[in-house]
Amino acid sequence: MPVPRKQIWPRNEPGMHSYLGLGFSESGDELFGLLKTRGRSPATWSLTTGLPTGVAPLAMPQLPGPPLPGPEPHTIVVPFWGFDDGYVVKNLMTPKGRPFSTAAVVDARTGKMLALIASLVLRRDGTGFLALSSLKFNPDLPLPPGSKLEQLSDYDKQRLLETRVIHVEKFDDELIGSEVAAQSTELLPPARPGDRTGLVAATPNPPQAWNPF
Repeated sequence: MPVPRKQIWPRNEPGMHSYLGLGFSESGDELFGLLKTRGRSPATWSLTTGLPTGVAPLAMPQLPGPPLPGPEPHTIVVPFWGFDDGYVVKNLMTPKGRPFSTAAVVDARTGKMLALIASLVLRRDGTGFLALSSLKFNPDLPLPPGSKLEQLSDYDKQRLLETRVIHVEKFDDELIGSEVAAQSTELLPPARPGDRTGLVAATPNPPQAWNPF
């Protein structure tokens, strides 16, 4: 499949690229790729035509793949989104500490982040995603059998809450769908008046009779 090299390299100076990962859309009619150039770019190909249908730059420095199909068409999930430490401390800290991991739902056509995920996404699971996190970020999950927080020392309690768990990550599909729709509108070229100079009304001049060949 052709790679849109001029679009993934700045200043139209194509160089060598490598693949961080490839993944299929949920419907199976698109192929998503994460490409490494001087930056990171998600690219999309149609499996009907074999041609590229989208490419966008991403600002994050670390994006190991492969991408997963997102909750809406034209979206992908980047399983690990490597924010720098300063950004995490300023914007992503929670009352329970640092997020276990960071992933993101991204519009594959524009590179815009649509949703942040504070877990390590593993794979699709029906309407959600299986994700790895720790027990302290998932208070709705039951404790291991025989565990009672009130009977544990502070040290043992902290160790228990750091236990890794796999849970189903859900998304606000309505919010993400509206964001995707807004992105679709932004992708349309701006409307402008047409150049109608030199146009004149014409009178049709059909032949007297149609002759078969």
